[in-house]
Amino acid sequence: MTTEGWNEEQARKLSETRDFINSNARIVEALVNRRAEIAAERERIFQIMAQQNARMDQVRLEIRGLQTENRRILDILLNKQQEDDSEES
Repeated sequence: MTTEGWNEEQARKLSETRDFINSNARIVEALVNRRAEIAAERERIFQIMAQQNARMDQVRLEIRGLQTENRRILDILLNKQQEDDSEES
């Protein structure tokens, strides 16, 4: 596009429009980059959450095992106490 025959006002408006377009392009590029950063951060958070969930599952299993062992020990102690009470009678 040639600007021959354009007056100074038209040339100024064209320059301002071009500057505005370039500014918008930089803003869009920055937004796209930020969106990619946010997506990567979100993915990292999801990975951490998955790791934490797996760890919580492991802890739950360990707690269940300890509860089972505690019940077994309690049953043994209660049975022993009942046997001792029976022997005393």
